[in-house]
Amino acid sequence: MKHKPLYDALPFLNNIDREKQEQFQEYFKSAPLWLFDALIIDELKKGEVFVREGEPADTIFFIGRGIIEATDYRVYGTPYDYMQFDKLYAFGGMEFVMDLDVYKTTLRTITECTAVKLSRSKFEKWMYSDIRAMKYEAKLVGEYLLREGRNSRIFLFLQGSDRLAMLFVDRFERYGKNGMLYIKGNRQNLADETGLCVKSISRSVKKFLEDDLITKEGNKIVINQDQYNRLKKIVSLNNENDLLAQKNLEWADRPLINSLVRAYASSIGDFGKAWNNYKKELLYKHSININSRITNHINTTGKKPKTLNMIDDSELANAISVAVSLCRENNVEIDDLLNNKSD
Repeated sequence: MKHKPLYDALPFLNNIDREKQEQFQEYFKSAPLWLFDALIIDELKKGEVFVREGEPADTIFFIGRGIIEATDYRVYGTPYDYMQFDKLYAFGGMEFVMDLDVYKTTLRTITECTAVKLSRSKFEKWMYSDIRAMKYEAKLVGEYLLREGRNSRIFLFLQGSDRLAMLFVDRFERYGKNGMLYIKGNRQNLADETGLCVKSISRSVKKFLEDDLITKEGNKIVINQDQYNRLKKIVSLNNENDLLAQKNLEWADRPLINSLVRAYASSIGDFGKAWNNYKKELLYKHSININSRITNHINTTGKKPKTLNMIDDSELANAISVAVSLCRENNVEIDDLLNNKSD
């Protein structure tokens, strides 16, 4: 049964898919009648930034139609698109729940969007007077933060192709229709969303094409049901991935890094080259310049330090992720190393 005051206030709901209608009805199920008079419909253009990080969080946004993405500008001042949203969220609600005065991210539209705006003051008035609505908003915020935290832990230890496979699986499950998914093949966007460089994206796309895990139609990447099923198998976490996701910070130490790089070195038959490659990857992926630190240490003390002593404790998780990636990309068996470390 339709929520008449809601549909009267937001007539566009009659023209959107049933799932999104149900999300609106659930969110506003217990809203007071005065609230519907305060809702404002706003049509947003494609590519429009409607929330900026650091600006006063004085408006709550609900996206009725279209898709938006979150962008972080704190990574060397470069825009980094890290999540897309197509379901109903109260954007600005997290800031309310966490008692923050400014927005903590930047939001922009990917498609043309229909937004519903509500002043924060009226949103707060509603939440403080409606425990059901408050609990529902807290639940949505908690689920979002839990999902982001889990994905961040998993992504930290996934090599390039696995990260991209995980993204494709997620996109298929969210946007696939009739057993097909079409993605614009903009490699910079794929790099932003996976945290990989464009070169790694290009290698992974090429590999997926060769393995018939994806196909190309013009500038679009196409994934059918069978390809999705095979990609899903790739990203189904095996015991090693579970261990990495759960234990990454518990056993992030230099001896493990040393063992991983040595295992990689044995596979390529060149210890010097292995360590050079490892240091290059650290610099490229995380801006950790080991050689520069070694030079500075020698100039300061006159003594050559151990390579891994040049890695700060706060950098150990990233340092391990690079070592794991090198081993995986070269098909080095590291289960025993990781399992022994976790015992």
